[in-house]
Amino acid sequence: MQLRYWIEHSIHPLNNAGLSEGHAILMKEQSSFVHSLARLLKWWDHTLLVPGYKHGRSFRMELFAIIAGQEEQFDMARALKIALAKIRDFASLNVIFARFYDRDCVPDCVAAAKPLLLDPSNPLNNMLDQTALPHFLTLARFAAHTLGRLDLMERGATVDIFEPQPVAWDTSFTNFRVKEGSWIISWQLNAKTVQTHVVPQKMPLLELKHVSALANLIGLSQWGQGALPIEDKLEAVKSTINKHFTGGTKEWKETSQSFSSKDVLVVSPVHDGLGSCIIVGFDVEKRDENAASTDSKRS
Repeated sequence: MQLRYWIEHSIHPLNNAGLSEGHAILMKEQSSFVHSLARLLKWWDHTLLVPGYKHGRSFRMELFAIIAGQEEQFDMARALKIALAKIRDFASLNVIFARFYDRDCVPDCVAAAKPLLLDPSNPLNNMLDQTALPHFLTLARFAAHTLGRLDLMERGATVDIFEPQPVAWDTSFTNFRVKEGSWIISWQLNAKTVQTHVVPQKMPLLELKHVSALANLIGLSQWGQGALPIEDKLEAVKSTINKHFTGGTKEWKETSQSFSSKDVLVVSPVHDGLGSCIIVGFDVEKRDENAASTDSKRS
């Protein structure tokens, strides 16, 4: 159920085109199964806080989807586990995509390297080079933790396999955090909204990625509840916000605050056939650098 939701309700920023024409061609040649797996991996990657790791994240996830798809083309859960295991064990990876160049074009010193994830369009570009290693050490740890969640889920436990990491979500904003007491929530009819998305009314665009991960949680929290009244779905979103962002202390009361005054909005359709959408608004504030450092060490 969780995997189907993430495949079918992808947030727009995760679906950017490849980094070059060669990348785009390579992905077009893949099966629909690999494309679905790539969307899952990019969504998973989107929930991870890896400071300083910005460029090429989505395309690397696509490459891991291709690698896993070479071993599994039918069972999505198994393919996801294969891909995450490859990320966890990236240090032993040695993969050359000989699509746009012959293997003979790859220098011996490059071909023998580990870890190696060779750019399909450039036989000299190792996408797991020294600049990527610090980030992949963190990704490997997160992948191992997610694999543990998948094992628990397969044993019947109720587990959110895409819960953001690190779980200490006060670290989810690198320069900003949610201002205490600024949360507001409501619903409205908007048939044009088909996917959960973020409206950064006043928030710097550079911080949007982390808010989009927050939006993922909000979108999932009210999905799969069938024909429940919109009020019940609102309560589910409030519970999710309390669990992950307010420490369970937020009391939701009527307020005079308006959505137009908020720094950020998250709009999430409930797929009830009526065009109903849940809207969450909040403000952000500059983080205290000393507190941010303490939080990072704690997480």
